[in-house]
Amino acid sequence: LAKSFSKAMEFSDILFFSEDGMPLRFSIPPGKDRKVLKSLIEKGGGIVTKYSERSDSIQLCPPSTFRPPGTLPFQYIHDCVTSNRLLPRETYTYTKTLAGGKSATRMPSEKEK
Repeated sequence: LAKSFSKAMEFSDILFFSEDGMPLRFSIPPGKDRKVLKSLIEKGGGIVTKYSERSDSIQLCPPSTFRPPGTLPFQYIHDCVTSNRLLPRETYTYTKTLAGGKSATRMPSEKEK
């Protein structure tokens, strides 16, 4: 993920705002991508809370870990930034946990981005 954003990207400073004009809150687990994601979210006007600190935060999870239903993959932030718009979360949300701890999710098609 960090390599994807090695160059300074230009995107809206209110990218991560809700429809009612409030900054969205995100929780990111500790790890190598946290610093990059935090920087992108804050540059886009969002707020990063400590992981699982707030129940109203949007929970982000890396693709290689157990993902509880309702969480979003890190890819969601990447796609919002590269398209410079807040994408529908429903198309990224992990919906169910499969046998063996794997999660099923529906990733958006290019048309939906």
